[in-house]
Amino acid sequence: MIGLAFANKMVSDLRSDTAIRGPDGEVVRQGITARTVSSFVNEHLRPTLEGSGPKFEASRETLRGKVLVLDEASLVANKPMNDLLTIANRLGVEKLVMIGDRAQLQPIEAGKSFSLIQSDNPAIARIDTSLRQRTEHMKEAAGLARAGMFKESFASLGERVVEAGADHLKVTAQKWLELSPEDRERTAIYSSGRAARGELNRMVQQGDRKST
Repeated sequence: MIGLAFANKMVSDLRSDTAIRGPDGEVVRQGITARTVSSFVNEHLRPTLEGSGPKFEASRETLRGKVLVLDEASLVANKPMNDLLTIANRLGVEKLVMIGDRAQLQPIEAGKSFSLIQSDNPAIARIDTSLRQRTEHMKEAAGLARAGMFKESFASLGERVVEAGADHLKVTAQKWLELSPEDRERTAIYSSGRAARGELNRMVQQGDRKST
């Protein structure tokens, strides 16, 4: 099995998320081999198009009987998707599994290849169970957002949403500083840009120094 993804961060996530870990979090079995779509296509497309010769045979031997798993398929544009399908069809790949959501982000380059493939009625398995969201209120909010009910999604969070206006950075840092050490370990702060991130880091570090 070979995992494929659009960007290096997604490749890293594929490796990490498929690793098997022990009770203390240690890796007892490595995750699947994974790489970017670009590097995969660059290695195998030219030999595939040649159709014969040592490089063609080497690529075919490498991929024969393999299962390719493409994550976040909606991000792959027409050209690289066509190249990937060409490789899979001509080199004896056992199966190409595409994972994604056509309602999410679209490719930067031209085309909506994932949507086009689905319009041809391929075999599809739909997963409605939310795995990324762990708590019930976040699962509800995510489900409403997926259905396009954004107002209802935010409303379902109730008092968990804090509107702070111009002081939002100060309020965010203060709320994090008020957490216990245990809660801090499992709480992340996300900002809308570099400037906000830098200011938040400064406020948090300054607050930490005052409390010690």
